[in-house]
Amino acid sequence: MDLDTLPPTTETAEPPTTGTAERPVTGSAERPTTTAVDELLAAGLVRIAGTSLRLPSPLVRDTLYALATPAERHAAHAHLAATLTGPRATWHRAMATTDPALVDELVAAAALADHATAASLLERAADLTRLPESRAAHLLAAAERAWQAGRPGRARTLLTRARPEGHLQGIALLHGEIELRDGEPAVATHELAAARDPERPDEALLLAGEARRISGDLAGYRALAGRVTGTGLAAAHFAGLTATFAGRHDEAAEPLRHAIALGLAAPDVAAAVWATEAAFALGDVERAHECASAAVGRARLGGRASALPWALVHLALAAIALDRHRGAQAAIAEGLAAADAAGQRNTWVEHLSLRALSAALLGDRATAASTLDAAAPGIAERALGRPCAITAWATACLDLADDRPDDALGRLETMAAGVSGAQPAIQVLAAPQWVEAAVRAEQPDRAARVLATFDAWVTAGASPAWHALSSRCHALLATTLPDAEHHYSTAIDRHRRAGAAMELARTQLAYATCLRRHRRTRPARPLLRDALRGFRAAGADHWATKAQAALRATGEPVDPAPATLAGLTPQQAEISRLVAVGETNKEIARRLVISHRTVDHHLRNIFTALGVRSRVELAHRITSAQHG
Repeated sequence: MDLDTLPPTTETAEPPTTGTAERPVTGSAERPTTTAVDELLAAGLVRIAGTSLRLPSPLVRDTLYALATPAERHAAHAHLAATLTGPRATWHRAMATTDPALVDELVAAAALADHATAASLLERAADLTRLPESRAAHLLAAAERAWQAGRPGRARTLLTRARPEGHLQGIALLHGEIELRDGEPAVATHELAAARDPERPDEALLLAGEARRISGDLAGYRALAGRVTGTGLAAAHFAGLTATFAGRHDEAAEPLRHAIALGLAAPDVAAAVWATEAAFALGDVERAHECASAAVGRARLGGRASALPWALVHLALAAIALDRHRGAQAAIAEGLAAADAAGQRNTWVEHLSLRALSAALLGDRATAASTLDAAAPGIAERALGRPCAITAWATACLDLADDRPDDALGRLETMAAGVSGAQPAIQVLAAPQWVEAAVRAEQPDRAARVLATFDAWVTAGASPAWHALSSRCHALLATTLPDAEHHYSTAIDRHRRAGAAMELARTQLAYATCLRRHRRTRPARPLLRDALRGFRAAGADHWATKAQAALRATGEPVDPAPATLAGLTPQQAEISRLVAVGETNKEIARRLVISHRTVDHHLRNIFTALGVRSRVELAHRITSAQHG
């Protein structure tokens, strides 16, 4: 869908159909009224082909259906039941009668049907059911299948029908989930607070907790944590996150690890997502990526269309935290398409906020700005605190890229003030940009306060990627050159261990800038050369331009960016350039912070794309392209 347009806000509960825009013509029973059909034929809105009445759209089909008398509808359904096979034949047979004996057959057919068809079958089963409790159960099941089919509006309509009949806790659970992904987080909080499901005892509490967190209501989250009992996933998750938000990281570690283990051991998508959140809170971003990948895999294999966009949000965030922006962008693109198909406006906005963040970190102002504009209406309309905080973070990254540290600092401190609710997790993740903004705005005291909070989390057991960023922050705050050099060198080593190519280049650029400020031009040059290569490989053109300008300012001539060769990705183009200057695969892997196997894989694809058979031929092609 177009990123400038939000998904539809409502759906109508459409009448069940045959799934085609054709209806057989077999007599008066097939024609709602002779006058209506004749008028439509004369207007060219329908035409007869053989024995079929061809309809141009579902709207015309549904209009004809609405005009028919009950007897005419029953006769038409009876004819189609005799003509079709499978679940649709079962549904038409049930629509042609009011016999409750067909209920079991409808339920059995629903188990074999796609989600949209199953919703129609189960709704009809409810219509033929006399006991209120059983009718509510069928409507609830129909709403669940409609939700899985990407029809939240129809699911809400079915739940509204079911609510007076019973199963109130199950209805509240599903309604709360729908509102969380496609409606008002405040409504989701209200519904989920009363929801219970004996077969999924943790789910309502964990979803209610997410609703509190997405709206920034930490007091409500703590109150909810007080209601959790037992030793299951919900208990471990709430205990770990509550301690983390309070800064008690040593206390949080054990329950968070327990939540990760329980989430991965359970078979469902939601459990893996909650394991991902626990891993993030622990600072173990590699583990978070593993858990999120498991959640996405479960959603794809299990046909849980409603859960896939949600799982992809966490996969994208983990990829961004690991500095794997191409992987993040792929997850975001899939997540936007999946959220659109599932009718999940809130999840769609979350993916937009992450796309803006990734683009902003790469210095891609055009993509970030247009995506921020697309996300803004949904954030404002439904007070989505978490996407609001992420977009503030993204905008601050753009400010830093454009050398406006005061603006960046103002945005980050406004975010911390909780204008859209408290988002402590996003504040901690944004700490490296916050420290950079404060230092560049010549307010080191504010940077030191933020860094103290960040370090308390990092030193409790976070991944090397976070330790590298902490070292860079300490280098920025260092008051002597030896201290700065020590912290920058430590950061570079840690970035390389973490495989964070883009952040490595950012640190190299910052280190070189520090050296140039102290008139140490010669040692700054290799750092700038490496930073330039890293930015080019990452596709970060804005930052590459900055590194290139800094390198020229040291008096060193700079090679132009490698010529774009048709069919090559930016990373493949950089690998080709390094091959052309004689570097081995091992040297390329070390320079680009990727594996030797990845270099081999890219080279095979490069040879195929360019039609060359050797490194010598490749070097000749690259040299020719660079010289016109």
